[in-house]
Amino acid sequence: MRAKFVGQKNQLSKEEKAVLREFDDREQPKKAKHTSSMEPLAFHLAIVGASIMIGYVLSQLLILFESVTWGGVDRDAFISICTAFSARYDRRYVDSNLILALVAISWNVFAFLVIAPKMIPQLWFERGIGDLGQAMGMTATGLLLMKIADPENQSPALEDFGYSNYCLNRW
Repeated sequence: MRAKFVGQKNQLSKEEKAVLREFDDREQPKKAKHTSSMEPLAFHLAIVGASIMIGYVLSQLLILFESVTWGGVDRDAFISICTAFSARYDRRYVDSNLILALVAISWNVFAFLVIAPKMIPQLWFERGIGDLGQAMGMTATGLLLMKIADPENQSPALEDFGYSNYCLNRW
């Protein structure tokens, strides 16, 4: 198929020129009004950047508060207190921590693949994936895995997960 106006761009009819003039004279939007007009990656990177910045500011405020109240503690001690592990502890027990982590991950995967289908006969995957994510770290991980497994929320798994967390994880 050939282009319509190649070599003949000055031969537009009066109606076509009027339509083009109306198109050029229309009011341009001042700013984006919908989130769909923003690139999703840029939006998510902005959220991550804002979270990092807030965390940095909060840690600096805690260090300032600490220096005012306790007379100051060095930064390494503060980080050790916040993470509940000292640097020496991490180096001494790396092998036992790795064994413990591998056993825990193996148990979680075994429980998800073997026990969950027997305990949850209907929609075991959609319901069990949330529990797997929660067992691996935190509730947010379970929710993300459930959203990946059932992006349209067609199963009642998300609602069930919410009720179970409300009943079992009160504190």
